Amino acid sequence: MLFLGVTISMKYWQTEQFSAIKQVSVRIMILIIIYIGLHFFKRLIYKKINWWDWLYYIALISVAMPVLFANSLNENLYHWVIDVGCIFFILPLLIDTYSWWKARKTDEK
Repeated sequence: MLFLGVTISMKYWQTEQFSAIKQVSVRIMILIIIYIGLHFFKRLIYKKINWWDWLYYIALISVAMPVLFANSLNENLYHWVIDVGCIFFILPLLIDTYSWWKARKTDEK
């Protein structure tokens, strides 16, 4: 999942053209759908749902908003929204990794 989150985020962080944020490519859409599917699968496997497991919805909204609302007048705003929003593709996974590492350290003691 971390690979997908980083791949999606990097695509948007490297994007400079307005048309690239307005029209999401099929490849990125497939990666986003796989990312969502893995999150649902994770919720089936792990019964505990943490508060940070919902943060990736912010990233999904940040990717969808420019497609629906962006125009050439507010282009810079939506570049900023995507740049900040894509952090939330990665953040839940980093928190999960830290929690797992911390729990492992506690179990070893």
